[in-house]
Amino acid sequence: MMHVITAEESLACDNPGLPENGYQILYKRLYLPGESLTFMCYEGFELMGEVTIKCILGQPSQWSGPLPVCKATQDRFEHALQVAEAAAETSLEGGNMALAIFIPVVIISVLLGGAYIYITRCRYYSSLRLPLMYSHPYSQITVETEFDNPIYETGETREYEVSI
Repeated sequence: MMHVITAEESLACDNPGLPENGYQILYKRLYLPGESLTFMCYEGFELMGEVTIKCILGQPSQWSGPLPVCKATQDRFEHALQVAEAAAETSLEGGNMALAIFIPVVIISVLLGGAYIYITRCRYYSSLRLPLMYSHPYSQITVETEFDNPIYETGETREYEVSI
């Protein structure tokens, strides 16, 4: 199907497009002579040029001015610089934070490892005796050896009556 161009379309202005970092109010494909088109910029950008341009009748019809430009405001540059500086400081602080955590962890690991090696390997060769490190001296005595030993035999037998 072929599109037939009407008289209005032949006199209309084509949409000039969007400014970078900006937008149009009431976007249309074609504007008739006498119609206006208004532009706005996104936050942090400033409009340079005409805010509103008008379609002017002619052969061909054309816009009253060029497409405006949205430029970053000075505040936006300063904000970007502050963000970059903060990111640089944060990464440095993060490195210091990593060292502040890493060094104590290494020291504690070395101390615990040394204590483990001392307890498992060197305790038999040391003159230092830690409580509960060795078994009780009477743990080797069995029921049979208890009565075979003359030290435990007194010759007296006592009976006690216990009531609960």
